[in-house]
Amino acid sequence: MVINNRAKQLVLNITPLFSFIVKKLLFKGIRIFLLPFALACYPLPVEGSPVQGIFIELQSYQLDNGLRVVLAPQKDKNTVTVRLSVQVGALDEQAGESGYAHLFEHMMFKGTPDIGDGEYFNIIKKLGGHTNAVTDFDATTFFTSFPPTALEQVLWLEADRLQHLEITPEKLKNQIAAVLEEKALNLDNQPYASALAEFVRKVGRGSGYEKLVIGLEQDLEAATLESIKRFYDQYYHPANIVLVVSGGFSSEQAKYWISEYFAKWIKPGKVNIRGNNKPELDLASSEQILYDPQAPYPVCFFAWLQPGTVSHEYETNTLIGEMLLSGQNSLFRKQLRLDENSFLSISMPFDSDNMSLQWVVIAPRSYASKQDIDLSLDRILSTPADALFTEQMLLDAKLAAHLSYTQEIGEPNVLSYYLAEGVRLYQDPLALIKQQQRIQAVTLADIQNGWQQNWQQPDICLEVTGGWQVRWGKTIMQWLPKGAATWLEDRIL
Repeated sequence: MVINNRAKQLVLNITPLFSFIVKKLLFKGIRIFLLPFALACYPLPVEGSPVQGIFIELQSYQLDNGLRVVLAPQKDKNTVTVRLSVQVGALDEQAGESGYAHLFEHMMFKGTPDIGDGEYFNIIKKLGGHTNAVTDFDATTFFTSFPPTALEQVLWLEADRLQHLEITPEKLKNQIAAVLEEKALNLDNQPYASALAEFVRKVGRGSGYEKLVIGLEQDLEAATLESIKRFYDQYYHPANIVLVVSGGFSSEQAKYWISEYFAKWIKPGKVNIRGNNKPELDLASSEQILYDPQAPYPVCFFAWLQPGTVSHEYETNTLIGEMLLSGQNSLFRKQLRLDENSFLSISMPFDSDNMSLQWVVIAPRSYASKQDIDLSLDRILSTPADALFTEQMLLDAKLAAHLSYTQEIGEPNVLSYYLAEGVRLYQDPLALIKQQQRIQAVTLADIQNGWQQNWQQPDICLEVTGGWQVRWGKTIMQWLPKGAATWLEDRIL
């Protein structure tokens, strides 16, 4: 099942590292407390930014059964998004359960006594909407967007599959086969994927992040109806779910339908609570060469391990990553162009609750080695922060973050993400929106301190190279005149 959310979504659902190398996504989760009912109009200015006065009207409350609800009507929108955020991900899987959270993402579309197997997709399509889901380390999320006239039917559909999901041996066997096929297609037979997945499993052993979100083949094949139902009952209950409705709808009407379809769902359970400590990774072997016969070209990977999104350091590190690694005018890209050692570099931050990794992926020129790339990086990292970052650079990074946020936040699907994650992470639907204000409050002194603490050396340095054909191909390119090799790389590779 290919997922798309906020245009920065995981395609593979495999490891916390590689899945973000393929597609970007932010999902987070820690302890949730119960939200009192409140009705307010929140002004959300970002101090010091050129755009002021973002207003979000919302209601947040909790049903007697523990379901947390956030309603965010947007009168100018002609679509509605319903989002269910379930506090269960790969970090919650016990030994022998790898892939269970992702498997239930699939099972939730397999029907109830009233809705046939696979009919959920067809109904949403006929209503003029689209639906999908994503699983990561912290949560499983289901999101559906559709015309406002379909809100009651979509709420009924969501309540129906949450309360009456049919889990049969045949459906389980079918979806295990589907997941294994997905794994073979998107992980086992993708360049760089298998090699990186094995590396992550090695360095992450014991931290929870060594798992494949998509699951291990032996665990999936050994899954039984009893073990699957036990996992489902533990996590799929009202107290462990956040329901968000955003877009063009009436709050009073939505509240009535939510009460009508969800309030009778009585299923005891507690909010899934995790710790918020940064995991310990085994980085002793984090600098090495990996061989992948499917890799079409040698590539270098560098990553900085940092505290996760719940840390007070997160906003500072985000801005440093923007200035150092992101965009054509980033410090590292400028240095690579100056040194003429690379023809491609891509910055891909990965964020989770307790761990963030700032990745940069670099394809060196045929005449350049990883050591040449290391030298380019060292020239940047050895520069004192007060000589590297300026007030203007920080202002530009803040402006880029703010513009990206203001362009996205008005869309019902994106707004529902912000609100659901705010509740799930911080018991406050506006928490992630307030995070944007904290980004604007970061000072140059914060940047200098963060640079000293978290950015002096990358924690992971890898070179992934292909089979003998790739290595011979690079050798042949090295024999060509430098200009000819550069021309071929720029136009072909």
